[in-house]
Amino acid sequence: MLAPLRSLLCALALWLALSPPALGQATTWPNKLRFQRFELNQSLSNPSAMSLAQDRRGFLWIGTEDGLNRYDGRRIVSYRRNPDAPRSLPSNAVVGLCSARDGELWALLLDGRLCRYNPFADDFSPVALPRLDAPSQRYAHSLLEDERGDLWIGCDDYLIRYRPALAQSSLFRLPAPARPGLIPSAKSAAVAPDGRLWLVSAGEVWRFDPQAEVFARVTLGTPPASVIAYHPRGRLYVGTEGGARTELIELEAQDGRVTGRYPLDLAPTVSADVQSLMPDGDFLWIGLTGFGVARLDLSSKALQRATCDPPIPSDSIGLRPQALLRDRSGVVWVGDRRFGLSKLAPYAVRFKTYRSDPERPNSLSDDYIRGLCEDAAGNWWVGTAFGGLNCLERQSRVIRAYHHRPGDPRSLAHESVWATLRDRAGQLWVGSAGGLQRLDPRTGRFTAFPLPPNQSGRQPVVKVLYEERDGTLLVGCDSDLLAIAPDRRAVRRALDGVTLGPPFDAETLDVEALERDASGALWIGLRLGALRIEPDGKTARGWQRELGQPASGVPTVCAFLSDSRGRFWLATKGMGLLRYEAAQDRFYALTERQGLPHDNVYAALEDKRGRLWISTDNGIARYDPDTGRLRHYRVEEGLQGKEFNRRAYLKTREGIMAFGGTQGLTAFYPDELQDNPYPPPVAALVKVAGKTFLATPDSPAVTLGYNEGNVTLLLAALDFNAPEANQFAYRIVGRDRDWKLLGLRDELTLADLSPGDWLIRVKAANSDGLWNEKGLEIRLFIRPPWWRSWWAYAAYALIAGGALGGLYKARLYRARLLTKTRVAQAKLAAKQRAVRRRAQMSRILAAKNRELAEANDRLRELDAVKQRFTAMLVHDLKAPLASVRMMLDLLDALLADKADTIAPEIHEIMRNTAASADRTLELINEMLEVMRAETTTMQLDLRMVSPKALLDAALATARPLAASKGQRLTSVIPDDLPLISVDAGKMERAVTNLLSNAVKFTPEGGEITLDVSVIVGKGVERGRELALIQVIDTGPGIPEKDVPYIFDPYRQSTAQRGVGVGLGLAIVRNIVAAHGGNVSVRSQVGVGTNFIITLPTGRRVSSSRSDDSSSGKPARVAP
Repeated sequence: MLAPLRSLLCALALWLALSPPALGQATTWPNKLRFQRFELNQSLSNPSAMSLAQDRRGFLWIGTEDGLNRYDGRRIVSYRRNPDAPRSLPSNAVVGLCSARDGELWALLLDGRLCRYNPFADDFSPVALPRLDAPSQRYAHSLLEDERGDLWIGCDDYLIRYRPALAQSSLFRLPAPARPGLIPSAKSAAVAPDGRLWLVSAGEVWRFDPQAEVFARVTLGTPPASVIAYHPRGRLYVGTEGGARTELIELEAQDGRVTGRYPLDLAPTVSADVQSLMPDGDFLWIGLTGFGVARLDLSSKALQRATCDPPIPSDSIGLRPQALLRDRSGVVWVGDRRFGLSKLAPYAVRFKTYRSDPERPNSLSDDYIRGLCEDAAGNWWVGTAFGGLNCLERQSRVIRAYHHRPGDPRSLAHESVWATLRDRAGQLWVGSAGGLQRLDPRTGRFTAFPLPPNQSGRQPVVKVLYEERDGTLLVGCDSDLLAIAPDRRAVRRALDGVTLGPPFDAETLDVEALERDASGALWIGLRLGALRIEPDGKTARGWQRELGQPASGVPTVCAFLSDSRGRFWLATKGMGLLRYEAAQDRFYALTERQGLPHDNVYAALEDKRGRLWISTDNGIARYDPDTGRLRHYRVEEGLQGKEFNRRAYLKTREGIMAFGGTQGLTAFYPDELQDNPYPPPVAALVKVAGKTFLATPDSPAVTLGYNEGNVTLLLAALDFNAPEANQFAYRIVGRDRDWKLLGLRDELTLADLSPGDWLIRVKAANSDGLWNEKGLEIRLFIRPPWWRSWWAYAAYALIAGGALGGLYKARLYRARLLTKTRVAQAKLAAKQRAVRRRAQMSRILAAKNRELAEANDRLRELDAVKQRFTAMLVHDLKAPLASVRMMLDLLDALLADKADTIAPEIHEIMRNTAASADRTLELINEMLEVMRAETTTMQLDLRMVSPKALLDAALATARPLAASKGQRLTSVIPDDLPLISVDAGKMERAVTNLLSNAVKFTPEGGEITLDVSVIVGKGVERGRELALIQVIDTGPGIPEKDVPYIFDPYRQSTAQRGVGVGLGLAIVRNIVAAHGGNVSVRSQVGVGTNFIITLPTGRRVSSSRSDDSSSGKPARVAP
């Protein structure tokens, strides 16, 4: 019973000696090493924190006596032994954690088992280690990694080395301790750069050489050692335990030589054991059992004790700070065996808030803060709107309240206090809705200072107090500005003798703020605008809409600031923060458009770095005029509330700033509010259908089922300075063009994601707004349902193809059937129309036939008349022409003897006349012959003759004519031509006509050929032998359009007009046709003409010969 009581009394004595008074809300600034209790301690699987580690992804791992915990800044995930899950933790007590160089996380359990964490499966894999011999109740204590990546495990009696790369382990028995009865146990270990291990076992320090596998004792001659740590400076530090001689020993890492001893005499009445050590740059963190945490400056050897907020009973951090860790964002974590976690966040916002708490008598009397000032003793005087006046005493840390007591003239005049001021003489002035008073802090008595009454005959409401350089006290009232003389004996109107232009009126001014600028001009902030009284005190200038035009109409000027660089600032309600440039006589506004949290600004204070701290209706802003950078501090970061008030601002002589609002008073030291330079790593938990997947930059894509399209992402920004103020944004690639801001919300639900690949980009910002632009890419693959899989689509394609094919065939069949129907209908309709038309045409034809018959009769009659007339005319012309010819012959005979006496011209006339008469007779004969052929059948004198004799006679007639024109007349007549049955005279005439035509139309120098051959007929002439006679010339040719009519009587080619009457070819056709033959023509304009006569020879040939023979010799056309 005595031992626990003695420990409790010692702890209480330590707390009373070292802890600050707690009889109120402290007004002095707290210790810089002020740890914060971890807000999620109650969420840990167990409050006994024994080990800490941060993995390569940024998660914080906390090993406890009953489970392992993972912290991501917003939530805790606990891992414990689960008998139904074979890959859960084998047991729950986690005494060691190690984040290895290769990124693996290792957990050492109290029973000596080692586990590897599998991040993507979110489970653990035990490692097979050597089995320890009896006794069986042995425990593991320490886990660390050496430079080669080997893991070292300190246990009772043994030291174990495990090589993950080879999956091999080695067992080394610890040497027996010098003091009998103690069990060797490697409770703490450190690795030097040379690879040797330094161990603390049974209060002794040992050096182990892994190469030689040899232990060497290091004698320190001190109280028992408890913990050891290696510092990158090349030193080892050993902490001791027990007694009042607790100290820290510094060793040379090469040979173990002691280079320094540092007694830890933190309190003369308390002995503390060194429980843990952690190197941290130029510092060494020390965990002391029964005392807490301290930090040793290795350069100055100064020891600084840490505190905790809120305080822990009996200790600043805890009774057993067993684990220490500094994470990558600079946060120092302390794991205590009793009180869980505490942290020191270097970049966390350190606001201190004072509020009204009915349960605490020494809290503020009201939360609605108005006037603030500091007296000579450093006490803060706080005016409230509904709770009177408060004094925050610096020394006693007690908050005293002053209230209005009706009927007591020595009490506060009114509960609504607007302004407080300590003048140069040390007097404290209080302005309220009851007028102006002086307060004697020693007695607590108020003395009224009479002011000219207002229009209602009462003391005016005093809103603003300002002391001039000469000691004059300016008092801003609800409708006037008064000046109290430095000796405080006289009161006058401050604006008497000052000319104010409209719309300003000295009788109705509603004063909000007062300030002198660098030139000595007095600025007066008004509810509607501002006034500037020149240093001469006579002239004034006013601004209203020139300040800007907010929605309210004219901005209210709430405060002024003349900064260290001579710039003059106006805090306005409605137009933000204005900067007045006297040289340009112009105002420049800093508003929400430039990033200000709100356009309602109530005050601006300057820190020693030249930065402005601005209270608004949306928190506090920090503004750097040189860089233009703004930092917004929100309610979530510890402010009293969102909305602040006019005249509620203070900067103390120590540099502490305070702003009052509607929910209390916020105070802070600007130098402690440093910007966090670390952009936070981003991770996420993907939750879907009761399953959770970890998404990190190195994790694979998450594959989900088709019915798992509703996905929830739990986002984590792995910066633990102020995790509650971390912000998030996301963008779905392919859907969102811009980032979507989530703000402080860390949960994102994606509803109804369709099957396919999705890429969700997430980024996070720390509490100071620094974004990790690289962020995290979360890849999701939502499998399509079976009816949307590739094989389903293939089946659909086949089915669709078959259906389309069937539909096409059906459609084709229908189209064909429809076409047939339409054709049948069309045919039927056509038949019907044809029947009707035939009937109609029959009637028409009958009529036409009758008309034609009548016309034919008339034509026949006319033709008969024509024939008779032509025959008579030809006959009548032939007789006279014959007489003329006879007379010419007679005359030629009579003149033959007198030829010499007759002129040559007469002979020429007679020859021409005879030639004309002969030609006319010839034409008459031809006409008679054509007429006879048309009216009667040509009479032929058929005889078997040789074609050669017949053709030679025709050639003899044509040669003189051809020679007269210089033409070459050739013939190709075989000697073995068969005899043919013809009328030799008529057939000779036909050939002669063709040759004469060729001579006639072939130009001089041309060529005429008579070609004869025998061919076998085809078609209707099949089996018959034919004689082929061709007359080929090189004349001008016959146009294609004239060829069909070339054998008609009296028709000539258009290219051969003016020669003859066109009866020669008609006679040739009639003669050849009478012989059963055929005459045709082939002609090409500009090349020549080929007339072809085919005559049957009367002989037949066999069918085989007819099949094998050609159609005859091809016609030859002169070039």
